Amino acid sequence: MRIPTFLPAVLLTAAFAAAQCPFTGVAVSSYGQGCNPAFGDFQLPTVSASLDATACTLDVDVSVFGGCCNTFAVGGLLVLGFQPVSVPLPFGGTCTLLATPDVVLFLPSQGPQSVAIPLPASLPSIALYAQPGALYFTTIGLSYDFAFGAGAQLDLQ
Repeated sequence: MRIPTFLPAVLLTAAFAAAQCPFTGVAVSSYGQGCNPAFGDFQLPTVSASLDATACTLDVDVSVFGGCCNTFAVGGLLVLGFQPVSVPLPFGGTCTLLATPDVVLFLPSQGPQSVAIPLPASLPSIALYAQPGALYFTTIGLSYDFAFGAGAQLDLQ
């Protein structure tokens, strides 16, 4: 029995289509309020996201104020979850956790603070919830303070 010549091309096309990224973009919307006991609410950590469809990765960037006046950033923080929450934290005064801590990443204080999350081709359209944070050290009083930004809903489309 002879295999038609177009069959290998159909199978190759089907395999390529299955390996393509199912997403075309990501929509980011913020919710809740952040807090920064060290600098007040004007120097909150922020989070942004973009989709790299060629590599099928979600690129999440955290921006942290570097500090001044004897208080310096010693690291960044990214909380990623599948649900939004509103849980008062036992430290930091008015700080609230705004995303379930399904994944918590500690980021260096120097250099880019970004994470590339590979997305499987079989993943349906979902929403992820993210909250950026920072850890500050104050040389006067030798204390550490956490700061958290507003939550961000990341809708993969």
